[in-house]
Amino acid sequence: MRKAHGLSGIIVCVTIAALFLMGTVPSFGAEKEIYPTIDPTSEDAPKINARSAIVIESGSGTVVYEKNADVVREPASVTKILNCLVVLETLDMDQEVTVPKGIDLTGSIIGLMKGEKFTVEQLVYGMMLESGNDAAQMLAITAGGTEEEFCEMMNERAKACGTEHTDFRNPNGLNDDPDKLNKTTASDLALIAAEAMRNETFREVVSTKKYTIPATSKTPVRKLKNTNLCLWENTKIALEDGTEIDLGYEGCNGIKTGFTTTAGSCYAGSAKRDDMEYIVIILDADDDTTRFTDAIKLWDYAFDHFQREVIVSAGRVIGAQGVKKGSVRKVDIAPKRDLTIMMPKDEELLEGITTEIVLDKTKVEAPVEEGTAVGKVYAYDSSFRPIGVQTLYTTASVAEGGPLSVIGIADNEAPWVIGGAAVLLLLIILGAIKGRRGRKKDRKGQQEDMRTELVKMRSAGVGMTPAEWSEVTGEPADVPIPQGPARLTEEEYEAINAPEITRSEKLPAGKPVAPKTPAPPDPNQPRRHGRMTAQELEDLLAGRIVQRKDDPDDPLDRN
Repeated sequence: MRKAHGLSGIIVCVTIAALFLMGTVPSFGAEKEIYPTIDPTSEDAPKINARSAIVIESGSGTVVYEKNADVVREPASVTKILNCLVVLETLDMDQEVTVPKGIDLTGSIIGLMKGEKFTVEQLVYGMMLESGNDAAQMLAITAGGTEEEFCEMMNERAKACGTEHTDFRNPNGLNDDPDKLNKTTASDLALIAAEAMRNETFREVVSTKKYTIPATSKTPVRKLKNTNLCLWENTKIALEDGTEIDLGYEGCNGIKTGFTTTAGSCYAGSAKRDDMEYIVIILDADDDTTRFTDAIKLWDYAFDHFQREVIVSAGRVIGAQGVKKGSVRKVDIAPKRDLTIMMPKDEELLEGITTEIVLDKTKVEAPVEEGTAVGKVYAYDSSFRPIGVQTLYTTASVAEGGPLSVIGIADNEAPWVIGGAAVLLLLIILGAIKGRRGRKKDRKGQQEDMRTELVKMRSAGVGMTPAEWSEVTGEPADVPIPQGPARLTEEEYEAINAPEITRSEKLPAGKPVAPKTPAPPDPNQPRRHGRMTAQELEDLLAGRIVQRKDDPDDPLDRN
């Protein structure tokens, strides 16, 4: 789901799609800046000895310096960064393991002996501080079952960090077997190191200077010392020109050294000052001292020349992810890390910076765990170039919803929906009852009005012949009949003058009495708006026809 609009939105969508196809935007772990706001190969950058190097700001993943960063090289014991990360994500630090037969004791070791018992924590410190190859092998077997299976786990984790050129075939970085050499790049190692430094236990381990492993049944106490000299204060080393340099670096908080004859001197270092943290990767330097001096030069350059601007703070809710069949309809989303951009200190913050949320799916199906990655937030400059990116995560868990969630009604909405439906149904029922009563009332009133009108009509002589009118009123037959308010239909007139309700005329004595032949209706009389059937007329006249007192047989005399 994209929140881009118009032409600018189309440009952004096409750009992002192209970047994904090129592999420029990593899917997990550390986020590379898509288009750096600085030049990582600036002429102002220091000259270093190492064949490959890179410096990234760990929060944003921005590259502020690089030299042959994508050239494939051996990492030596820097390999153990990824080993440690996989172990910390797989094993319990308190888990106890027993050293089996056949552990390799080549190169830098802590001297594991068959039958000794150690905790995972002790082996991790032995691997990361003293660079113990035997400890690395022991942890690989414990976590993966075999070294080969563990290497598969390492490579999968590396891909999740966004690496593109990494292939690890042993857990410690040794080069004794040409068929099992580890290959990677400075750029890939920077992504791995940045991801590892987000693990708090990892940070604690690699920043530790000293660690003690208690004595076992076979060996005395092991006192470990970190080989990362930049962690140590007042670590002065004499250079070839006779000058001394202190390798201890302010803010250094890790990470790992490495060396083999084929890989050269290697170093992955991290240093933090205030809210800025830079990771330096040095591959194939001439010697152990040079790898540290190169790192110091690059740290000084980064801290002195660049500033970090936060576009979206870590944990800030900036949108919502739709949830299907959940207890709620939506869940808030936020980045776990700051979305930042890096800029030279002598420049002002770019104007016109905008952000865009790109979700992997419009809706995710419940249940949803807190911290589920659901998309990314991108930062763009005024020309719609992407300049920063961070992954977005759900800020809460969402359980499966009730039965109504299947039709899109979340649990928290169900009471309102049910209540609203009940109120609506009640209003419909009440409206129907009221309408029915109203219709009955209107019908009754209409009938009464019609009865009253009929009485007026009959009293006015509507529908009578002049002779009938004269007989009823005593008026002369030649007097015009008054015009009533309405006129009966032919059917109504016939009903009134039917034989059973028509008064017989008085004939001379000796002549038979015959019913009066009804006269045709007077066309000049006004008609009423409605029409009535004969049956309706009879019903309305019921109870209205009375006998005359002086002539009980005359049914046309009405009150």
